[in-house]
Amino acid sequence: MRWPQLLAALRLPLAGLAASLLLASLAVVWSLRHLSQARQRDDAAQAQVASSRDLLERQAGALKLARDYLPVWQNWQARGLMGGYGRLDWLQAAQNADKAAGLYGFGYQVEPAKPAPQGIADGVNLDATVMKLKLPLLVESDLDRFFSALQAQPVGLARIKRCSLQRTGPLPPPPLNRPGLMADCELVWYTIDLKTRTQP
Repeated sequence: MRWPQLLAALRLPLAGLAASLLLASLAVVWSLRHLSQARQRDDAAQAQVASSRDLLERQAGALKLARDYLPVWQNWQARGLMGGYGRLDWLQAAQNADKAAGLYGFGYQVEPAKPAPQGIADGVNLDATVMKLKLPLLVESDLDRFFSALQAQPVGLARIKRCSLQRTGPLPPPPLNRPGLMADCELVWYTIDLKTRTQP
């Protein structure tokens, strides 16, 4: 058989083979494309799962932290430390301490609250309110008894800023129930500022 006749005879089978190869190639390309898309969807799903797991772990940590510190928070709230301005409560506490120590009343002045200096409590914004007291005393130890009684009051958090004593009566032994000393003291009452402050 001559070459022209052979080629004529093979033309149809070759055309069929070429069509088959083309279809096979298209099928491979389609499969690869869909495989790539499936891998992308799988990667996206895995990333979503990892993100959700990380979120759950963070929420679980926050929940544990809240549970651990809830009693502390409730105690602070009960003592009046959580924001606000507890002037009346502080005055009542000072009056109770004065009575418990068996003293003779006091004069006072309460200044407006101001932001406390940074570094007193790391990560916590505090307000500081200065209370000035003038306490008549019989003897020096009366002052210790007053502050011990004040510390025992279930209200607020106070720290002594300064105190000075001045004699106003005769030298000891003093007359009965006649105070001969005057204590001039400044206390600082702290409260937690729940508002977000703008950093300088």
